[in-house]
Amino acid sequence: MLKGLKERQALIFFCFVSVAFSLYYVFTFSPPLLTTAGYEYSDIARHLAEGKGYSGTGFFRLHEGPTAFLAPVYSYLLAILIKIFGFLPGHRAMQILQAMLNGLSCGMIYLVAKRIFNKEAALISAAIFSIYLPFVYWSIHIWDTLLFSTVLLGIIFSILNYKPGQSLKALFIGGLLGFGVLINPVLLGIVPFVVLYLVFKFSSSWRKNLFGLLIMVVMLLLMILPWTVRNYYVFNNIISVRTGFWFNLYLGNNPDATGTVFLKYKGDVFPNFNDGITVHFGSLVPEIKRLNEYELDQLFKAKYFDYIKNYPLDFIKLNLEKIYYFWWFNPFEKNNLLWIFEYATILLFSLFGLYRASREGKEVFLLLLLLFSFTLIYTLSGPFFNWKYRLPMEPYLMILAGYGIYKLKKS
Repeated sequence: MLKGLKERQALIFFCFVSVAFSLYYVFTFSPPLLTTAGYEYSDIARHLAEGKGYSGTGFFRLHEGPTAFLAPVYSYLLAILIKIFGFLPGHRAMQILQAMLNGLSCGMIYLVAKRIFNKEAALISAAIFSIYLPFVYWSIHIWDTLLFSTVLLGIIFSILNYKPGQSLKALFIGGLLGFGVLINPVLLGIVPFVVLYLVFKFSSSWRKNLFGLLIMVVMLLLMILPWTVRNYYVFNNIISVRTGFWFNLYLGNNPDATGTVFLKYKGDVFPNFNDGITVHFGSLVPEIKRLNEYELDQLFKAKYFDYIKNYPLDFIKLNLEKIYYFWWFNPFEKNNLLWIFEYATILLFSLFGLYRASREGKEVFLLLLLLFSFTLIYTLSGPFFNWKYRLPMEPYLMILAGYGIYKLKKS
């Protein structure tokens, strides 16, 4: 009992440290809120709070109107905070909430690591997260990254504890998946890999498993259906969650692309990514202004396939570069050396932990599928602003790193 109490106290301490660091950063180093806020989410949330509906200016900010450029959950959450506290205090409330989410993520990392490995490795993983600066840094940014990371940890933990025949748990997992998709639609691309994992894991009881998988998928679809219906009503076309898919594909795959959001002009990369975007898309502005979001996406869909057809080798080269950028850092923007050192250290320990876990037959297949699917989806689907796209994967590196450190301690 005493040992269990100490473990619980240690976990509470690590979660507290994570929240304390994040709150300290929010109140000490956060720039003015309007410059910190992602304008897309802020615009939509402000309009919602003002009773103007789900409307915004989209990526190009050329005109204001009904939008599906971003998934709705984060926008509505920010709108609620703005409605309660006002515009600027509402953003501050979101930053505080995100600091709290870091504490929750710390606890979820412990639970996932404990489920796969053991309590000691789990505490090491939680300790790593508690002092990991990139998550502290992202607590000030008005973006869905930390909310999505926390929900994804909940999904992974629920799946690891699922067994065929648990209909209520299957319903819960499907609802959680649907909620996650409405935060970040990239989760839709991960669902087939989740199904693959459960099919292989429970192949001996496939009938019960099939029923549970159907419940999950149906519940996921029911969760996103109202939003899909709303999008069809607004745009007269089927948009399951958001627009901008083909735009992102084109932005990451065009003659001026670098694999990141920084674009080239006459062979040189603009130091400010906004300048590259302005020059590259400037000639299209008259045409873009006449199109709604769905029509705009179809325009970039055609341009994307034209690029693949005309520059197939460049397309392959860019996607190989994007694999590298996903697991390292965007070379065209400034990166904090301490963050790079922290990440590199965790990456090395996670590789060792994966090696030992694989040799010992630990249940890491789901983590591997998750890491693979995120790499594949982000490599194919768009450019990289920075490592925020990788951030939801880093807790799983910490879990593997925690096990690697645990094995080194025991050797």
